[in-house]
Amino acid sequence: MDPDPVRVYAVRKLGMTGSSIGLVLSAGAAGALVGSVVAGPAGRRFGAGRSILAEVLVECSAFLVIPFVPAHSIVTLPLLAIAFALNGVGTAASSVMAITLRQLVTPERLLGRMNASYRFVSFGAIPLGALLGGTAGQLLGLRPALIVGAVAMLSTVVWIVFSPLPGLRDISEAAPEPA
Repeated sequence: MDPDPVRVYAVRKLGMTGSSIGLVLSAGAAGALVGSVVAGPAGRRFGAGRSILAEVLVECSAFLVIPFVPAHSIVTLPLLAIAFALNGVGTAASSVMAITLRQLVTPERLLGRMNASYRFVSFGAIPLGALLGGTAGQLLGLRPALIVGAVAMLSTVVWIVFSPLPGLRDISEAAPEPA
């Protein structure tokens, strides 16, 4: 069994080379650069909460296209590059806004604990996701497992929609009153 599921899908199912995989990943990095630049202006223009919601929606929905990309086609590389670029934009922009928000609402004396707790939960979920993804790939096949994973990513949007976040206009509104 190949230890790298991305390589398995990209090489075995889509017929990609190492160079083409590198281009797709580079598109994601370029998208992240764009996302980090546009996060602030987007938050000011559309409101912090709606901006975060839109960014997370772009971030998560970008991967819905991956299971449906045709193999060995002239559109394989461009479609994947666009999906990864959009994911990069959404991920970086939502991260900039979310980190700013977390730092604003957390008292200074608790910032270290908050960051450590956040990283513990978010990075701690990675091995669980890898296990579930690998099991789904083994039981369902790669494409169906990718569909399940892409749809599951959209659950992030549900958390935001049913939170007070979409109503947050200015991110500074979230800052607690000074003591």
